[in-house]
Amino acid sequence: MSGPLKWVKDVPVRERMVKLLQHESHGQKVFSKGRGNGGEGWQSFCRGVIHSFSKAVLQIRYLFSLVMIGIGLSAFSQQTNNYELRAVPTPGKVTIDGKLNDWDLSGKILICYDLKKLLNSHSAVAAAMYDKEYLYFSFQIKDNTPMVNHIDPDTQPGEGWKADCVQIRLQSDRICHITAWFFTDRKQPCIHIHYGMWEKSDPEYADLEDAISKGAKMAFLKDKDGKGYVQEIALPWKLITRTGKSPTPGEVWKLGLEVFWGSPAGRDWPEHRYADVVNPQRMQREFFWTTPKAWGSLKFMNKGNLPPSPSIQIISDIERLEKMEYSTQGPVAIKYDLPFDAGVTLVIEKPDGTRVRNLISDYPRKKGRNIDYWDGTDDNGKLVPPGEYRVRGLYHGSFDILYEFAYGNPGNPPYDNSKGTGGWLSNHTDPLALTADDEGIYVACPFAEGACAIMKMDYNGQRLWGIPGINGGPLAVSDGYLYVLVGGPTMAWGGPRENEVAIRRIDAKTGKFAPWSDGKDMHTIAEIPPIEKWWKPRRPEGEVVASHGFDADWCQRQTMGLAIGGGKLYASLYYEDKILVIDPGEGKTVGEVKVERPVGLACDAQGNLFAISGKKVVRVEENGEIRTVISAGLSAPIGLALDSQGNIYVSDWGESMCVKKFSPNGNLLLTIGKLGGRPLNGPYDPTGMFRPFGIAVDKEGRLWVAEYDSSPRRISVWNAQTGEFIKEFCGTTHYAGMGAFINRLNPKVAFLLGNICELDWEKGLWRVVGTLHRPNKPNDLFHLGGDQRIEVIKYKGRELLIANSSFTTIIAELHGSYAKPLCAMGWLYELYHPGEEWPDIILKNLVDEPSKLEELKKKHPK
Repeated sequence: MSGPLKWVKDVPVRERMVKLLQHESHGQKVFSKGRGNGGEGWQSFCRGVIHSFSKAVLQIRYLFSLVMIGIGLSAFSQQTNNYELRAVPTPGKVTIDGKLNDWDLSGKILICYDLKKLLNSHSAVAAAMYDKEYLYFSFQIKDNTPMVNHIDPDTQPGEGWKADCVQIRLQSDRICHITAWFFTDRKQPCIHIHYGMWEKSDPEYADLEDAISKGAKMAFLKDKDGKGYVQEIALPWKLITRTGKSPTPGEVWKLGLEVFWGSPAGRDWPEHRYADVVNPQRMQREFFWTTPKAWGSLKFMNKGNLPPSPSIQIISDIERLEKMEYSTQGPVAIKYDLPFDAGVTLVIEKPDGTRVRNLISDYPRKKGRNIDYWDGTDDNGKLVPPGEYRVRGLYHGSFDILYEFAYGNPGNPPYDNSKGTGGWLSNHTDPLALTADDEGIYVACPFAEGACAIMKMDYNGQRLWGIPGINGGPLAVSDGYLYVLVGGPTMAWGGPRENEVAIRRIDAKTGKFAPWSDGKDMHTIAEIPPIEKWWKPRRPEGEVVASHGFDADWCQRQTMGLAIGGGKLYASLYYEDKILVIDPGEGKTVGEVKVERPVGLACDAQGNLFAISGKKVVRVEENGEIRTVISAGLSAPIGLALDSQGNIYVSDWGESMCVKKFSPNGNLLLTIGKLGGRPLNGPYDPTGMFRPFGIAVDKEGRLWVAEYDSSPRRISVWNAQTGEFIKEFCGTTHYAGMGAFINRLNPKVAFLLGNICELDWEKGLWRVVGTLHRPNKPNDLFHLGGDQRIEVIKYKGRELLIANSSFTTIIAELHGSYAKPLCAMGWLYELYHPGEEWPDIILKNLVDEPSKLEELKKKHPK
């Protein structure tokens, strides 16, 4: 922006900025279906307009003397780095009411990630005091949407951090993780304390779900301007120490503080978090909760009225330092007027255009008359000789980035919004279960850290609500309640213990947890053997694909079916060869039925139970007798559904990879989806399925299918009468948008978890058009997908695709809708996939003698 004036007149400066921002935007990896602005979108991409000053001529005939004024600026850090919080003795009686007029706040600290940008919207002032009964904390938090947190302490204890919340991490004579928030729905202060670290083997591991009922106190008070709040806490010593005794002055504990600012939805995921009070020798903030060695200090002082902490001192320095940072000095005054607040760039040149001094660059200046000064030196700090010089400048309003659209996420909008209707499914796992009623479609993934593990959408695919941070599993819906079967998979998240299976109840209309009469929304319904008793590793994917070996065993799950009918809830336990019978009104097991390898379950309108058992579909009679309904025509059945006419739908894996429709008598009526499924490499065929799992028929006669795969993560919709493909919803990306990259050589092409996507920038649309490469032969090792970082380069007329993971680089040649791996380098372990066995080709070539391989297997069984 400091180049010749013709840049402004001829517009290329603006176009340069547009292209730069477009390039940077493409690299953010957060794109799916949406609306664009076409040509207008490009032109309004940079909303700031760049203007030029009229020329001014400076005559410097003679410089007799020049007084040089030097000002040393101690630049302040953008973020606060507090190493210690000082707790002072209370000056008198303290009332927990959110008012801090009875506090000695002299030990307070400022907590903020970016002082220049977030001080007035995402910052906190924290203070601590103590007496013989309590340790006190106060937080004065700046927040434009204060005290919005819809995490129910009864059903999600300890998960208050997903919205407006404070977490206090203490190490006294024990480790305490204190989560404190305001439950907006009931206007209820909530404090949860977790003791010890996060492994259940930790002898200190325990949870106090309601610390307030045990003597803790907390109050909130919203600021008068509605832009913040005070959070005041009193913690009894008995809750945070083993001895229950107060510390002595001079004593030092470990302390870490985390402040969370929630999204407007107030339940899914915080929009901002900052951890402070850190150990200067180990300033690790990312996984703060797992590393006590990264925590700073809480020092108990013997008196109050302390001098300000360094971070508090920063507050009074910021405005002064900013004025000094953007000031100019010198005897030559440069006067100009601005029509609005703007960023200004000034340069000093000779009459022939030779640059002498870049005076200021994009400095903030106010509307109206402004004066800057030149000290008569050039860019090297030397005085220029007497002569004629010119000043030229540019000014502009603030630049902005225009949202075009997103790919890799079918949500509308594709991000969380205040209504809870934006975003889509899990950032970690694939669609697994699906069911429907007259109100909508319900889908679940095994678990989700962000986004949501369980989601409801309307018949058009618009998300209505979603629940993050929990386990998902097989679903059943009836009489306004959605039931979720959890437990038994290889990973538990917000669910039961590893050796338990549980049922969870949710209000189908609102998505809120729906407790039973005992106040709990999740009940354990069975205990299962330890995972090592039933879990078996899979063969490598290339081998499974080549042999059409995808079946129920491949899923490595105990829980794969749930159904409700006739006032009973049924849950399948695959490796236990039984179906549990549960009373939905109480959430308790009341019986069981012996069925060999039960997978998908469904009930007809009369309440009769149907189940997949091995390669058959059976009906369980009231007397417990098992009657075969479908005995042939299935390869590896997984999911089961019935329509209002009693027709039976089976999602079939193995050689089929489709959904098969049978009459109530078991006669095959229709195959939905291409027999054999879609290809795993090359052009993408939406009329083919891959690993269809949960299925359901809605009241409009459409079949909804959740496909248990990541390339792409897909929910497909079909005409249940004709088998015609109707539409699909593909998404989401992996954690933090990983696995999503735009081809910088052709921005109309993007990559999504191993798929190739076509982007229509004019209409703001996208679609999957190909699959890069997935193993499809026993010795095929390379999978181009997942969370790999992908870049395309030109090399000697060829397009080469470079896929980088943490420790491996794969180079492949890109051929339109697929890529052919050429070579790879890196850590061999990257070719091992969790849950699978090592490929034989690696084991055979890993060592030069078979006996050494057996030694390795014994030494490193995993």
